[in-house]
Amino acid sequence: MKKTFLLLSCAAALTMASCSDNKTETTTTTDTMNTAASTTDANDATYRSQADATAQRMATDLNVTDTAAISKARDAYYNRARKLADVRNQYTNDTTGLGAAKRAAYLESNEEFHDFLTPEQYTAYTSNPGRYYEEVDIVTVTPAPAPLTPGQKIERAAAGVAPGTKVEGPDGSKIEVDKDGDIKIKDAQGNKAKKAGDDGTVKLKPEDGDKVKIK
Repeated sequence: MKKTFLLLSCAAALTMASCSDNKTETTTTTDTMNTAASTTDANDATYRSQADATAQRMATDLNVTDTAAISKARDAYYNRARKLADVRNQYTNDTTGLGAAKRAAYLESNEEFHDFLTPEQYTAYTSNPGRYYEEVDIVTVTPAPAPLTPGQKIERAAAGVAPGTKVEGPDGSKIEVDKDGDIKIKDAQGNKAKKAGDDGTVKLKPEDGDKVKIK
């Protein structure tokens, strides 16, 4: 407490000129801080406005009606905008590093959409990436592949098996493709899967579970 009092006393004993100089310096520093804060606030407001507009455009394009998904999209776009601003500041004199950092930011953002969009919506989203990127950052990004549906997994497993033939493995697994296009699969554990050739209906029968039908 005594040290604080002595410090304040010494400050009071400074000349008027010194006080004036200090006052000017303090005012200048305060003004600079206020200007920086105002700029940051303005940028943040721009990020949020752009994020909201892009999220609404995405929802309209892809027929996304789930408000939770739209909110996640808005947050993803906002976070992406902030990250892009950071990398622009970080790589002001490194165009190669800047391009790589931007691509990484967009890939990370795409992964977020991969989590809450349906496979069909995600495919449509990544087929026209420029529509949802910032205008100054139209870059070529290879999106993560959409997850395979059960029917697609069955088709992939049966790729190379001609219609009307059956392939059996030494472990008891079996893949059969009928002439009408039906695909039947049984793995070594006894789990069965079937995909109808006419309407694509998928039936799954785990060895120790109930049947599941997917249309």
